[in-house]
Amino acid sequence: MSANVDDNQHNIRGETLIMSSAATRTGPIPISPICFPKHTIVATDQGKIFIENIIPNYHTIDNKPIVAITKTTSIDTHLVCFEKDAMGLNCPSSKTIMSKDHKIMYKGKFIEAYKFLGRVANIHKIEYNGEILYNVLMHDYYKMNVNNLICETLHPDNIISKLCTGNYEKEYKNNLIITMNDCMLKNDYAGYKKIASRVF
Repeated sequence: MSANVDDNQHNIRGETLIMSSAATRTGPIPISPICFPKHTIVATDQGKIFIENIIPNYHTIDNKPIVAITKTTSIDTHLVCFEKDAMGLNCPSSKTIMSKDHKIMYKGKFIEAYKFLGRVANIHKIEYNGEILYNVLMHDYYKMNVNNLICETLHPDNIISKLCTGNYEKEYKNNLIITMNDCMLKNDYAGYKKIASRVF
């Protein structure tokens, strides 16, 4: 399995979003609590692929097209790590890391990753260093197989989905992301909601 890895990092330190030269070229990176680090393996119809290497409109899941791979960062200091076999034999099939609010299927329901902390052995926090995180966006809210864990895809109504697929002028989009990130870093949820209303 090959991987074309972008090693540039976008780190959050206090209230400052520090972006590499690559981020400067492509624009600011939005903050989101629902995502995976690079090298997370997703099962597609074309094979098991690193999430950052999935090609939208080429790779599919259950014959459904993948619309986009989103790139975000998190304001959290930790991610959630599921060690191999934490949820059962070969589930996950290898260590799997995700943001705390990403949901996995458990007993027929999607449950946030953080809710397993302290309740299931071999699930624990792992330090988050500000690297880019990824998610899979499809036309409909769906599921994907990540190391034999059934995980949610990004909901099309999520603000990150709309930013990714919306037809915005670059400067307008960048300003939206910068302002939204600033609200998140300051815990200004009223301000975030107001800015989010401009994303459609």
